[in-house]
Amino acid sequence: YFMLCFLLGGIDFIDLANLRYDLHVKSGRIKFERFKGGTSERIDNLIPQKALEILNLYKSESSFLINVDLKSYESLRNNYKRRFSKWLKSIGIDSYFGTKTSRYTFIDIGKQLLLNRDVLMELTGHRRGDVHSIYEGKFPRSIKDDVHKKIINSIKLEEVI
Repeated sequence: YFMLCFLLGGIDFIDLANLRYDLHVKSGRIKFERFKGGTSERIDNLIPQKALEILNLYKSESSFLINVDLKSYESLRNNYKRRFSKWLKSIGIDSYFGTKTSRYTFIDIGKQLLLNRDVLMELTGHRRGDVHSIYEGKFPRSIKDDVHKKIINSIKLEEVI
């Protein structure tokens, strides 16, 4: 779950749990309106090859990207957080872990690489609250995809997976 949230552009765990192949996967991209309440931000991110490999490895008969019963979402989220925290400690990493850690990591890597903050916000579905942003359009896919790839390529995935 951590890697999928990260690879798909720092998406939120609640979004990952709600994503469906038949509704949200289009032409090698993940397209959806965030499932977080109180926002109507649209995500249109590329699906990197590593994410496809993970999705194909765990694909089931369900139309959902991950095998989840949304009625038991809270239980799934809590189990994920608890089990991943335990695994991190078992390999000597003793830091806070939550369901948004992959999201924070994606954004922070982008910041450390000095990538455009506005593009990062668009990739992750954040919205500026200022008047100026009302008049701005979206970044072209090519720019968003370039930033997305720079973040993913900055880590060594073979060592992680």
